[in-house]
Amino acid sequence: RAMNPKVIGIVGARLNSSRLPKKHLLDLAGKPLIARIFDRLNWISELDRLILATTSDVHNQPLIDWAQQNNIEVFAYDGDVNNLVARIDCITKQYDPELLIYFCGDSPLIEPATVSRLITAYAELPDSDLIELRAPNDQGHYIHEGFSLYKADVWDRLVTNATTPETQEHVGASLLGHKDALVTSYIDDDPVYAAIEHRISVDTPSDYNFMSKVYDRWYQDKIGRAHV
Repeated sequence: RAMNPKVIGIVGARLNSSRLPKKHLLDLAGKPLIARIFDRLNWISELDRLILATTSDVHNQPLIDWAQQNNIEVFAYDGDVNNLVARIDCITKQYDPELLIYFCGDSPLIEPATVSRLITAYAELPDSDLIELRAPNDQGHYIHEGFSLYKADVWDRLVTNATTPETQEHVGASLLGHKDALVTSYIDDDPVYAAIEHRISVDTPSDYNFMSKVYDRWYQDKIGRAHV
């Protein structure tokens, strides 16, 4: 990956989930969940750098070890473990990207083609502060979960406005009351992603059971191998 990235992807993950502890290392068809996410994100050719962002406490050392063993760039934040915005901002200050993409580390069905479409739209619509997927008129909403894109100046505004525990823990929450001041453009995605409604993040045992079945069907001829 490029040494001076213009577009960076940051995957936020910690093993401290109360509802599903250590979920990022749970198996999905022969690989940890976090590995499946990185496998998908590596298809996004527009990314110049992809970084795992976790915290430096002992509880998350297994996640750091996994990243190092698999040649994944990892940043271990030593500040407030609940301040996700600050954790990501440390990375953005280091690499100074034009476009930042935050990926949630519990969403192993992120669609690379959709992320690529949004990255391209930012290049084609330079006067837009935000670019989002347009809600389908007659089909509810797109199923996509687990990613947010921010231009550098919009990210700076997000950080400035993240002054409460809620807005520091949840990326994008600090912009909700300020979106009227931003120029937002909308693009369409393949309507197939609006055909059904289903939760596709993994936060609970039932979420994991669903995702396991999805991945087992995809990799049914490879289940049991050490590496898929």
